[in-house]
Formats: sequence, structure tokens, C-alpha cells
Amino acid sequence: MPTRSSRNEENESSLPFNVPDFVYIYKNQSAIDWSVLKNYLEGILGDGTNTELRENFILYHKGEKEELDPVAEELVRTKVFDISDPIKTYEPFPVEIEHERESINYPKKMAFGMLYDGLRLQKLFRELLPKSELSFKYLHILFTNRSIGTWDKGDGRYHARTSVYGFPNIISTSGIVEAPAKPREFYILRKALISSGMSRELVEEELKSKFKGRFIDYEDERLTEIIKGYIMQAFFYHTVFEPFCEDKNCRLYNAHWQEEMIHAQLEGKDFCERHEGILERIMTRKL
Repeated sequence: MPTRSSRNEENESSLPFNVPDFVYIYKNQSAIDWSVLKNYLEGILGDGTNTELRENFILYHKGEKEELDPVAEELVRTKVFDISDPIKTYEPFPVEIEHERESINYPKKMAFGMLYDGLRLQKLFRELLPKSELSFKYLHILFTNRSIGTWDKGDGRYHARTSVYGFPNIISTSGIVEAPAKPREFYILRKALISSGMSRELVEEELKSKFKGRFIDYEDERLTEIIKGYIMQAFFYHTVFEPFCEDKNCRLYNAHWQEEMIHAQLEGKDFCERHEGILERIMTRKL
């Protein structure tokens, strides 16, 4: 009778191996050391894969002014105006289109708090890719400041996400800050402080001080290291259609809490034994 590990090896030997020849990382305006990420990927993937840093995804593929208005209009259409209704949209106002055009050229002007439908956004971005780069030879990983969400049929509402994987892969730096939940005590204390009459600005300062280190914030110096795991999730999705792991010590762990994310990315090992084995098979197949 085959053992559990031998059954796993049999299953994993039949996995598809869509190893990319080119990996393109599209930067955004975040506190990320992009050269560190590039070097990290090159160290894992070796010389056979061309890893390239590119600028803002939309500007890279649609940099001409006359091409931006249609994109800006479609960006408005991907916004979530009602978290309990996945269908609700309306015709964009000119001022909204102008705002999105500004946010493309100047990402730091982007208004935070608005949620975008991750799958609609992905479809829009996929349509911007040249046909010559729409194959498994190319792995596109784009970073955005936009908060993204996906519809959950289970509870009938949108949920914020850190990432949406596919063609292309979208990783939200805002999502890394906002999507995984902060410690439970954080929300209890915030409610108590607001009820006491303290201003929201002082409440945020107090909470950041009290829970320092227990969650990732904007401009966090740990963000680059955290991002490594999400890049590898995108790689594993592209290669074997399996981006996540159940092992809390593996970079592929699908964290729902900030402290879980910090542990998996900063305190655990790179990959669990199983995913180390899959990665080794991927690289062997590549050779």
C-alpha cells in the first residue's frame, strides 16, 4: 500500500509545469526595494529566466495621453459602489474619469478607501497586454496602490484581498496593509477609544504605538520582505496553479491575519518541505 508521501509525489509528478521564460514586475509608488525583489527571484529561478523591472503597468502598455481616457473610464467601472451587490455599476462622471487619469500619472494622488473589483480589474489589465505576451512563457506581476476585492457567494458581499492571481497577477500594497485582519484586541480598543470621545487621529496614533510591530503599515520597512511571499504565490499559481499552502511557516501560507502574514514571511522558513520539493521539480523541468 503506498504511503501518504509517495501518493503526494505521484500527484505532484503529474502537476503542470508552466515555467516562464520571462518575469515582468511592474512597480508602483510604495516603500519597496525593487532591486531586492528582482535579485530574490533571480536567485530562485536562476539564469534561465529573464527577470525585468518595469514601470507603472498602465503607462508601460498605454503611455500615450489619447489612450489613457478609455482606460480611466474602465477603471471607474471596476469600482465597487455597493459591497453587497456584485453587479451594480453606473455611467462614470467626467470628474471620475479625470481623477482616474490623474491617479495613473500620479499614483500618490490616488484616493484610498475605494474598493475595486479584482477580477474586473484583472480583465481590464489583461486587455492592455500585447498578444505576444499572453502565453505561459510570460509571467506578469503588477503592483497597485488600489484596494482590491472579490465577491464571496458564501456571505453575499465583497471582501478585500491582498492579491488576485492569473493573467496578469495583481498584488495590492494597500491590500497587504488593510486586508489581513489586525489583532482582535486592536478593534476592541479602537471601539473603546472612539466611544470615549478621542479624535480618530489620536486613536490611530495610540493604536499604532500600542500594537507596534504586530501589523504592517504603509511605508513599512518590512514591506519588501513581505512582498517576496506574494511574488512566489504568483509564481506558483502561474507554474502549477497552486499559490497557497496550509503550513503557517511557508511563504505560500494564505494568511487572514496580519500576525499570521508577518510570521509566514518574516519568521518562518522560505518554503515548507513539500513546496521546496515542487520548486526543485519545477527548476529541474526547466533545465
